[in-house]
Amino acid sequence: MGVLGKILVFVNLVFSLLTAGLIIVVFTTRTNWRDAYQKQVNNVGIIQASAQADVAAADERIRQKEGQYQALDREKKSAETARAKTDEDLKKAKDDLDAFIKTHEKSQTNIEVATQELARRKSEVESLQKLLGERDKKISDIDLQMANLREQKVNFEIQYKAAKEKLTALMSQNESLTRENAQLRATLGGLSTTPSATTKTAPPEDARGTVQRIDGDMATISIGSDAGVSVNNILYVYRLRPQSEYLGTITILAVTPNQAVGRLGGPKRTQVKPGDDVAAQILPGR
Repeated sequence: MGVLGKILVFVNLVFSLLTAGLIIVVFTTRTNWRDAYQKQVNNVGIIQASAQADVAAADERIRQKEGQYQALDREKKSAETARAKTDEDLKKAKDDLDAFIKTHEKSQTNIEVATQELARRKSEVESLQKLLGERDKKISDIDLQMANLREQKVNFEIQYKAAKEKLTALMSQNESLTRENAQLRATLGGLSTTPSATTKTAPPEDARGTVQRIDGDMATISIGSDAGVSVNNILYVYRLRPQSEYLGTITILAVTPNQAVGRLGGPKRTQVKPGDDVAAQILPGR
């Protein structure tokens, strides 16, 4: 083989190595991008589910408060009707008392019976006046409760609108991610790669918090990235009172600085409730 042949073989070898390196770089870039995109899609889905659950809960609370408000309104109307009837009874009793007094002044016969009847009439008037005062107090209490319910209704409507705005923003973010995905697919020329499996990791040993909210098999906890918690961390869920009890695990799916959302696991996951403890370790050295 001549010198020219050796040079051609060497050049061909260098070109093959450069081509292989370029393929590896493209494959690595594609794999990392798909992993990051899939994690972001999962986080958006979780947050959307949480926002939709908040909207549904707010709708239900608004309907309940509206029902309570209508019930109190009916009770108020009933009390006002009873008060009007009491007013009529009181007026009639006063008229009877006045008529009896006039009759008593004209006639002095049977003084003892008249005196007893007068005492009875006075007692009846006092009783009706007391009943009227109780009706007025009940109406005042109902008015106060209705005012409180109106304020609660306004608060729930504000929360409902905020949740709707949050859901709209998340849907917009999802659409933006979809467009970015399409652009990246076009840029990378539609290369087909297989993303690596998600690896579950352990959080810091001192990570500890509580369950704040339950939605099916999803739970929100009181610690987040500020405490070292990250996506795919696995924490233990347990309860100390009224007796110590291990409830299962929670795999973190989404994290904010002060909160995290994860999926519950274990045979007692359906028994988990707000206030239960969450920690990276249950026993020292575990």
